[in-house]
Amino acid sequence: MSSARTVILIVAGHKTNGEPSFEELLVDDLTGGRYHVVAAPGLAGGIAKGDVIAYDERDGTYEVVERGGNLCIQIYGAHEVPETLVAEVNRLGGTFDGATELNSVYSIPVTATFPVVEKLFRDFVAAHPGTNWYFGNVYDPADDETPLNWW
Repeated sequence: MSSARTVILIVAGHKTNGEPSFEELLVDDLTGGRYHVVAAPGLAGGIAKGDVIAYDERDGTYEVVERGGNLCIQIYGAHEVPETLVAEVNRLGGTFDGATELNSVYSIPVTATFPVVEKLFRDFVAAHPGTNWYFGNVYDPADDETPLNWW
């Protein structure tokens, strides 16, 4: 099966006026509206690196059709991405997937375990006032509280 690497625009949230806001997502096109996520999103919820999504190019909506087994961790707040954090993420089998001035995103296999991942990012936030972290694909984006329980 061949695929073509591309960027799609997915809905990442909604503005105060109700209009959708979009985020670029690096994917491999599997054809037929299905895409393999190459790098975790920095803002959008419910998906992670390695997932296969069904994507509607007309409105930017998506649905996970197959989980890739990775946690998506999003850090919010102005910060530099420390090499020590990237090295620790790599040690857990994960990757640094990208950053802007106000956020960074990481993918870590769920097999690294929640307690280990939570400690790593709690420690990072404690050492970097003004930052916060969030699991991008652990809770339902509709309420940010209900576990998706895919693991």
